Amino acid sequence: MECWLALDGMPSPLRVCELEATEGLSEPSECHAVVLGNGGDVVFGQMLGTSARVELRGDERPHRDFQGVVAAIVHMGWQGEHALYRFTLRSWLWLLGLSSDCRIFQRKTLVQIVDEVFSAYPATFAWECVPDDTPMDYCVQYGESDFDFVSRLLAAAGIYYFFRQTPSRDQLVLVDSPVAHPALAGGESRRWAADGGPADDTIHAWRSHGEVTTTSMALVDFSFDHATSRETAVVVTGADALPEEAHGTYERYEHPGDFRTRTDGEAQARRRLDALNVAARRAVGVTQATDFVAGGLFALTGHPFDEENGRYVLTRTRYRIECPPPASGSVAMARIVCSFDALRATRPFRAPAGRKSVIAGAQTAMVVGGPEGSLVVDSKGRVKVRFHWDRAGEASGDCSCWIRVAQPMAGARWGAMFLPRVGQEVVVTFLDGDPDRPLISGGVYNAGQQPPYTLPDEASRSGFRSRSLSGDEVYNELRFDDRAKAERLLIHAGRDKATIVRNDTLSYVGNERHCTVEGHRFTRTCGDAHRETLGARLDKVDGDAHIDIGGQQVGRVGKGMALDVSGEGQISFGASLAVASGADIDGKSGGSITLDAGTKLTLRVGTSSLVLDASGVAINGTKVSIDGSAGVAINGGGASTAASARSPKTVAPRAPVSPRRPDDESDGNASHPS
Repeated sequence: MECWLALDGMPSPLRVCELEATEGLSEPSECHAVVLGNGGDVVFGQMLGTSARVELRGDERPHRDFQGVVAAIVHMGWQGEHALYRFTLRSWLWLLGLSSDCRIFQRKTLVQIVDEVFSAYPATFAWECVPDDTPMDYCVQYGESDFDFVSRLLAAAGIYYFFRQTPSRDQLVLVDSPVAHPALAGGESRRWAADGGPADDTIHAWRSHGEVTTTSMALVDFSFDHATSRETAVVVTGADALPEEAHGTYERYEHPGDFRTRTDGEAQARRRLDALNVAARRAVGVTQATDFVAGGLFALTGHPFDEENGRYVLTRTRYRIECPPPASGSVAMARIVCSFDALRATRPFRAPAGRKSVIAGAQTAMVVGGPEGSLVVDSKGRVKVRFHWDRAGEASGDCSCWIRVAQPMAGARWGAMFLPRVGQEVVVTFLDGDPDRPLISGGVYNAGQQPPYTLPDEASRSGFRSRSLSGDEVYNELRFDDRAKAERLLIHAGRDKATIVRNDTLSYVGNERHCTVEGHRFTRTCGDAHRETLGARLDKVDGDAHIDIGGQQVGRVGKGMALDVSGEGQISFGASLAVASGADIDGKSGGSITLDAGTKLTLRVGTSSLVLDASGVAINGTKVSIDGSAGVAINGGGASTAASARSPKTVAPRAPVSPRRPDDESDGNASHPS
């Protein structure tokens, strides 16, 4: 049997002297070939990265190729007139390990994501399984190589792979069950024989391995959109794969479990447990056959221990081939040794679960989704951001998933609510360091988003200031100013302010209280209204003053009382009116005074009286004087002169002091209209 290395673009193959090749399930294949070449045959720059194939040709055994990309070339020295080179061939899948990326996939299935990653490489692959076609809402590749990223996704879905040789390139075959494995090219049945010959395809070494492994898997996770309490979902899967071998119970507990529903968690736990149990029962062997390939299926026969006989899947093969150049006129004799690992075909193979990249610290990102300054959220108060490392996404609503925003308090329809707006820079942390689970924990200012106060001059100020969605310079603010001897609390409403108190309001002002209402003021008290002023009370009404009292009006004035009415005055009582004065009562009119009584008018001083009623006028007194300046006087004696009434004193009311208006001290502008 002869061994040759054929390279794309090279007309003649190179003779291979030694060959070491390794293949495995869910592993890129690797091949090291030592070849003979003339001095000018091998040009590193032209051969590196090209496709190559090692061909085994000769005796009656099936032909075998080892295909791959030339990953490395080493000049090892000379053998006579020939140069010795060591070529390293790796499958095209190995190329994925040379590239890493930070990118986001949204609303894509596993097949779509893998196809997209493979599209950047000279990939030949076939899906020979039916993966779950449920789109993943959000999937992040963060700093992982393309190989690690794809391997992690495939392992999480229970999918593994092997390579199938084709005339042009090795084809990656994606499977999830032993039934997808093909039989070996030389036939499925392989006999155990300790004395196998040099060209025999029998198995002449066989060792069974058994290990104590994990017997159950517990996964715990929490999904906020399915949460009804603080409890999380726990999934435990029994190790029924090893009922007779299990010695005790050994549970592996993992958090986070990285699942959304209980059904998903159970499947995930089963796959992870299967991966741990791959090493529980396996076999290793040696053969000289050339058709043993990782992923191939064979049936062992003839073993003295009958329980060893049966069908197996090859999980790894390691070839060691020596092909010395033939002497002149002779045939080269190749020495072939293939050691392999095998797993019972009744047991599923699962690749170890890959680990996601961990983002240990916080990052910042820009809120996106609409015009600058707009508020774009969903029903759960989540927003979308664009990470600084995302070079693929545009500043739109598709840059990231909906991300929750941490609040100082959050309850069932109660708590705090501050939602970042488009264009703001926010701080993003990641739950358990998982790139797929971002959480906005705060916001920061930057050159384009300056603080609301001028710093460091106004460093004593703290508080909250919002901004109107109209884009105008309108805002609401709660501000604390802690300057020494000038401490101040400011509440600024950009438009309306509403205060609702379900019970009492208690207010204490240590000095003065000033209130200015530019428009109307309306007050309604459903119960009693009590007001006490220990000093003076000064009211000024530029228009009319109306008061409507449904019951009594009772007033007491400790000193004088003055009322100055510039126009007419009217007082009407529905019942009796009693007026009393401890001293004189003076009434004076610039015109006439008319007293009109319905039945009787009585004027009384001491024992003297004047009574006017419907029957006439009765005058009664110790002395009666009637004096007419132009008429006849009827006198019983001398009459006293009537005194003139005193005019009331006009007292001007004191004008109230105008209230001071608050100033929000922002850039020297008052917070009220000028």
